[in-house]
Amino acid sequence: MPWLAANAYRYGLILRYPDGGSAVTGNGYEPWHYRYVGADAATAMFASGQTLEEYAGVDH
Repeated sequence: MPWLAANAYRYGLILRYPDGGSAVTGNGYEPWHYRYVGADAATAMFASGQTLEEYAGVDH
């Protein structure tokens, strides 16, 4: 796993459209697309493996 993908959550960032998440996010994999969500939310999403939609409880 590249350094940014492994450590982004420490700075409040998430990979917005992860590989294999298109069914949930509605977009294909975008390895460059990071979004700031805050350290607490980013840590929770990283630990659980959830996308932003899953974490926020949004049905797509």
